Amino acid sequence: SASPYATPTVDLDVLFTAETHNFPSGVAPFPGAETGTGGRIRDTAATGTGSLVVAGTAGYAVGNLFIPGYELPWEDPSFRYPTNLASPLAILIGASNGASDYGNKFGEPVIQGFTRVLGIRTPSGERREYVKPIMFSGGMGQMDHRHVAKGHAEKGLVVVKVGGPAYRIGLGGGAASSMVQGDNRSELDFNAVQRGDAEMAQKTYRVLRACVEMGDSNPIVSIHDQGAGGNCNVVK
Repeated sequence: SASPYATPTVDLDVLFTAETHNFPSGVAPFPGAETGTGGRIRDTAATGTGSLVVAGTAGYAVGNLFIPGYELPWEDPSFRYPTNLASPLAILIGASNGASDYGNKFGEPVIQGFTRVLGIRTPSGERREYVKPIMFSGGMGQMDHRHVAKGHAEKGLVVVKVGGPAYRIGLGGGAASSMVQGDNRSELDFNAVQRGDAEMAQKTYRVLRACVEMGDSNPIVSIHDQGAGGNCNVVK
């Protein structure tokens, strides 16, 4: 039967989350930034015993763009860049498209952002540049105050995994992101970048929202998003 229609008064807490997805966005700008947005959305949703997404922000910091036909006096053509990273211009365009694409497909509007471009030679001869880019993803959400604290694991509780298949892509992403630039092989770098699935994320989020909207009857005891750590990160 249909649910009853009611207008309850709920105590809501404001929630802010943020993360960076720098290495993946440098290697594969579109999917790297796409999953940066997706991972941060999961962080929002997995707070407490479930919370709701409201809106997102995105920021990018890259090196000199070298836009064809638009030379700038501080851009030094002698600067060299790692071969396993996309060019700063490709990163700025691809990452921006990836973050917006995921937000659009999931249903979270990107309402604010920033861009920084820096690549200079100081008077002392030192090079200062965002060679490894910064892809910043921030979000605002809301949560029922009754769901602020996670519960404790007890014998007999049911462990439920909700979401789509991971395949082999994204394997080693956490370790690859922490390596010194250039220590890994380029093909391993690319394979370590996750690929986004915003449609599946939205389906998963609907399950979470249905639980959260049950209020005191929310069946979730504790919730975690499965990030780079895989099963070890969530089922312990």
